[in-house]
Amino acid sequence: MRRTFAYNGIIIGILVGLLIGVAAKSAVVMIIAMIGISILAFAIIRLFENAVSAGVDKAASAIEDKINERKNNR
Repeated sequence: MRRTFAYNGIIIGILVGLLIGVAAKSAVVMIIAMIGISILAFAIIRLFENAVSAGVDKAASAIEDKINERKNNR
């Protein structure tokens, strides 16, 4: 199981939501912004992590295939 940093999206959402709430001078807007941005940031970070993970797995597989190919050619 890989480590995820997506939960940092919640912290980002809370901080940005606070800023938006202060700028709008509205507690309701602040809470809505906190929730919405937290969900969005979490999803974006997970998508990025999954894309990077897939790329790393593909590269590792290609390297392993090349090593096995060279071993078989000896």
